[in-house]
Formats: sequence, structure tokens, C-alpha cells
Amino acid sequence: MKLGIIGTAGAGKTTLLSLLSGIPYESSLRYQLEKRFHYVAIRIPDERLLKIWETQQDKNMVQATMEITDSVPLSENPSERKSNNMALASLREVDGIILVIPCYQKREDTEWVTAEIERIKTDILLSDLEIIERRLDKIKHQKGRGSLSPSEIHEEQTFLNTLKEYIESGKNQKDITLTSHTEQLCKTYGFLSRKPISIILNISELDLSLENKYIKVTNQYRCVWLPLKLEYEMSLLSPEEQQDFLTDYGLKSLQRDKVLKLCYEILELCTFFTIGKDEVRSWAIKNGGNILVAAGKVHTDMARGFIAADVVSFPDWLNNNSSIKIAKERGKLRTEGKDYVVKDGDIIHLKFNI
Repeated sequence: MKLGIIGTAGAGKTTLLSLLSGIPYESSLRYQLEKRFHYVAIRIPDERLLKIWETQQDKNMVQATMEITDSVPLSENPSERKSNNMALASLREVDGIILVIPCYQKREDTEWVTAEIERIKTDILLSDLEIIERRLDKIKHQKGRGSLSPSEIHEEQTFLNTLKEYIESGKNQKDITLTSHTEQLCKTYGFLSRKPISIILNISELDLSLENKYIKVTNQYRCVWLPLKLEYEMSLLSPEEQQDFLTDYGLKSLQRDKVLKLCYEILELCTFFTIGKDEVRSWAIKNGGNILVAAGKVHTDMARGFIAADVVSFPDWLNNNSSIKIAKERGKLRTEGKDYVVKDGDIIHLKFNI
């Protein structure tokens, strides 16, 4: 799964990329200055994986990952919408968006935060609208030509007109029913307004103790607030030094994991685990994915030659002496077929033959 970071200059996008990925700030900044579209893998922490690994310490522990990229800064000037469209276009293949808002720049104006979020969301809608209108115009002048059948052209035209109407009227696009064809169209065009958005409020460290300052924003949007610069600087310290800083600022822990959890939620992901010969590993798939999707995530051969899967939930494993063997003896290990829908926390052993 892929995430793209957007925001204006100075919002803290590059700092966030470094915080989540562990890449030095200077390297992240260089990618942006050189306008290099570069994905970085970020590991997803999970305490359940650690508990499983503790019973298998002769093996490697491998965390699930997501990919993340920074974008060129958005302009605040309405006359530069064309440059904003170019910045947004670089993110059309991502699965979700992280929008960074520089609250620290206008500490006394919390109303500005909401206005800024809506302004950038409007830019996203206008960017999609431009693609839709351009495609509709092309269809109008190409009828009877091209590789699409008349019925496919009609379906695409109807869908784009519906999407256009929803955008212009401010309706919720999630109410639009997608067919397999129109779902593929969304992926092809990469409509950003249909992608889930998480919002990071980059606050001043002076506002850390003011828990209710941004309560209106947090109630209205899916967001996490944190001082990104301070958080990144603390992430570079040793655990002992981190604890001293956290105590000084009255914090219990770093907020990095909260940001990752929010990203996980907006992408609607769930985690399953495998215990292999050499490694204990967590994997991320979309909620509602069946066991064949999980098998394909581990290896395409496992999906192709799938026979069955032995499955135990993490709580059942934990409550049975953290042992697959004991869970099986007590009837908590199940054998599932290809239609089984994977649940978050499942520990899975795949059986296949190729």
C-alpha cells in the first residue's frame, strides 16, 4: 500500500517523511529539492508480532510495511493552481493521502486550520474535475473510434458525468456505486478526491499541554496533532534520552505510532501473521480480503497452489500458553478453505502444492 504526503512549503512534510521512515532529514529534503518521486518503505510496529517473536527468538522478525512518498509543496496562491495540479498529479497512484497542516505558523488562529484543510481539499476536487472534463471532451470527439465498445464508452461517460455532478454539488462520492469497469477507471485516472485522507496537525511545542485547542478540528476530521520537528529530534535520541524529554514535556510516548495507526485505519488494513522456518512476520492486507489474497501476499505460488490454511486468532494463541500446538489440542486451531475472510490478528499457516 502506498501513501503520499501533501502540504504547503514549511508545513512539515519532509520532517514527517523522515520521522516515519527513519531516513535522515537531509536525504528526504534532497529528494524533494531534486523533485525525485521516491517511495520509502516504513515499518508498521505491532506489539502482537513482538509477543509471537518472543516465543521464536531463533528466527528473524519482519514487520509489515507501507510505502510513502513526499510531494512538491502546494502553493497558497490561487493563481498558481496549475503548479498545484502538477504536484497533485504525482500522487495519483497512491492509495491514501496524508495532509500536513502547519498549525505552528498561526498559533492564535484555530479557525484558519479548518479553512486551510478545506482549501486544499477544494484544490484536490478541482484537479480531479479538470481530468474528468478533459476526458469527457475527448470521448465526445472520438466516438466511433478507439478500442472501447459503444457500451463501455457509454458506461464511462455516464460515470464521469455522475462524478462531475457529485464534485460540483459537494455530494459524498462514496454514495456512487461502482462496477468492476468504473472501479478500474478510478484506478486508471487516480482520482485523488476518492482516496482516504488523514490529517497531521503540525503544532507548536508550546501548545502540547493544550489538549482542547484543536478539539473542533479533531472532531471533524481524522487527524493526529503533534510538533513534528520536536518529535523528529526526539526520535534521534537514545531511549533513555527520549524518556527524559517526554517527561519534560509531560508526554507518555512519541506520537509516531499514532500517525501510523491512523494511516492504517484510513487505508482499511488488517494484519495477519505467519511463523515460517526462518522468520516471524506480519503482513498487511485490505479488510475483507480472503485467504487467497493473504496467500498471494506471502507468495504468488501459495495462492496459485492453495490447498487449505490452519488459522488461530492471536487472542486464542495467547490464551493457550502462546503455543500453536496447545491451541490445536484445545480445538482453537481451525482449518479454513479458500473463501475464508482473514481477520485482524490471525496467525496463519498456509498449505499449498505447486
